[in-house]
Amino acid sequence: MTPKLTTAALAMLLLAPVAMAQTTAPEEDQLPLSQEQAEALYADLRGAYEAAKFCRDIEPSDEDRAELAALLNEKTRGQVMPARQLSMIDAAEREVARLHRQEGCDGPHMSEYLGMYDAHLSEIF
Repeated sequence: MTPKLTTAALAMLLLAPVAMAQTTAPEEDQLPLSQEQAEALYADLRGAYEAAKFCRDIEPSDEDRAELAALLNEKTRGQVMPARQLSMIDAAEREVARLHRQEGCDGPHMSEYLGMYDAHLSEIF
């Protein structure tokens, strides 16, 4: 599970609602996501979190984990069901552990994940 969205595409996806809010009604502050887009975003952000656990030595509390779950749910517009989330969490943990063994924290995939973490998740931890 290498990052499915480039950092630029992820930024566009996350910032598009902000740009649109300036030209549309307040209730339309978020663009709809397809199921595929929501799952790709969830996987990428969960991978970013897992990479930070390896490379940034974060030690999340239960409150941090709850805040992360709420943030991921918000960013994916609630489109990733809990059962699917569990399988994606497991996949992200395994994939990021493999990437960490192969390339360490400075490799291209881990660096991309860490950039996503810095941009979208670091305020939680």
